[in-house]
Amino acid sequence: MEGYINVVENRIDSLVQITIKERKEHGLGCLFLNFSKPNHLDCAYISITSDDFPEHLNGYKERMKTVPSSIIFLYVFDQKDNKMIEMDLDKNSKFFESENKNKNNDLN
Repeated sequence: MEGYINVVENRIDSLVQITIKERKEHGLGCLFLNFSKPNHLDCAYISITSDDFPEHLNGYKERMKTVPSSIIFLYVFDQKDNKMIEMDLDKNSKFFESENKNKNNDLN
C-alpha cells in the first residue's frame, strides 16, 4: 500500500482537481483509485447517491455529509488491500485536530 500512497502523493494536485470537478457535477462522493492492474492506475469518482457506490463503504456516506465541505475522500485499493484517505483542502482548518481531541476525551 505504501507504494500506492507515494503515487497518490506525487499526483495529488491532479487528483484534487478531478475530485473538485466531479463533486461540482455529481455531488458528494469519493475518488476511487484502483491499482489492481500492475503498473496501472484507474481512477473513477462515484457519488454517494449512485447505485455504483460500493455497499461496503456505506458507513462513509453519513461522514461525507457531516464533515466540512473542504474534506475530500480518496479510496485507494488493489486486489488485496485498501485504504480510505480523508484530506482537508483548507490549510487553516483544525477539523482533524479537534476531531482527535474529541475522540481522546470520549476515551477518558
